[in-house]
Amino acid sequence: MMNEGLFKKDDPVLLATELTAPVVLLISKADRQPLCEKEILESIEKHIRHFCEVYMKGV
Repeated sequence: MMNEGLFKKDDPVLLATELTAPVVLLISKADRQPLCEKEILESIEKHIRHFCEVYMKGV
C-alpha cells in the first residue's frame, strides 16, 4: 500500500505492529470480559480510524 501511495512511507513492520497489536490485545480482553464487547469493538474502531488518519495519505 505504501508503494501504491495509499500510506505514508515508513517501516512496514513497525506499522503492521502498531496496527495489529492493540487490536489483538482488545480481542483478548473481549474473550475474558464478554460483557465489555460493545465497548471493546468501539475501541477497535477508534484505533483503526486513528491509525488511518495518521498514516494514510489524503484522509
